[in-house]
Amino acid sequence: MSKIELRTIKVFGGASKKLVSELEVDELSMDLTLMEFLRLKKVPVASSCYGEGVCRKCIVKVEETEVLSCMMTIKHFLNNHEPVVLISYL
Repeated sequence: MSKIELRTIKVFGGASKKLVSELEVDELSMDLTLMEFLRLKKVPVASSCYGEGVCRKCIVKVEETEVLSCMMTIKHFLNNHEPVVLISYL
């Protein structure tokens, strides 16, 4: 039996300047987009295009870069960035 590695993503609010949530990520979530994962964990993410990357409302700040959360998988996010997300309107 293989061991499932858990990682944690910290979500901060840009408006509140506070830690909003610490979310555990398991192996089964790695292929979800960041937007899908956040919504699954009850973190509100704005979108009117249902994750097609058109409306640009799902922008989150990762390190110093704004990214479309609907276009980045959890696997890519965790492999390439610090596990911290800033959502401006929270």
